[in-house]
Amino acid sequence: MAVALALLLATPTFARNILGIGVTTVLTGSMRPAIDPGDLVITRTSAASTIGVGDVVVVNSGDVPIAHRVVEVRLISGLNRLTTKGDANALIDTDPVMVSANREVPRVIWRVPAVGSTLAFLASPQAQRLGLTLLVGLNLLALALFALRRRPTEREGVHPEGPHHTNTDMESVNA
Repeated sequence: MAVALALLLATPTFARNILGIGVTTVLTGSMRPAIDPGDLVITRTSAASTIGVGDVVVVNSGDVPIAHRVVEVRLISGLNRLTTKGDANALIDTDPVMVSANREVPRVIWRVPAVGSTLAFLASPQAQRLGLTLLVGLNLLALALFALRRRPTEREGVHPEGPHHTNTDMESVNA
């Protein structure tokens, strides 16, 4: 059981660090209609030199990861300058991404509709409180059901003072 739990917890780290696969929840509608808010995007890191116009990449805008389409790639002073734009946005992003050609960039390879919202909720403090409330509630319910369980009566063959032995039972014990 402990090994299975360790593997489950290690899988995202293994996928990201060894395979270059990651997941990001899309929070805004800037990529509509291709990607909706609440979708989960699966990414695979690719060398910046392999990223082209039309690819959707995940870049950081401040502390928030965003998935936007590459609209221009330029080589400037040995660095790849990736200009991005959300499909639903009127303007390009104000801060192009400057990366060396061999630096890894997360490229979107798959979209899973609506799953990101569920994962974001499960990671939230509200979900943690709900989970704790359900855990306590289910334990209290189990305790109440245990306390109120129906106990067999004498009529059903169980005697309050313990097992009832007949003479036949005692004879077989003595034999």
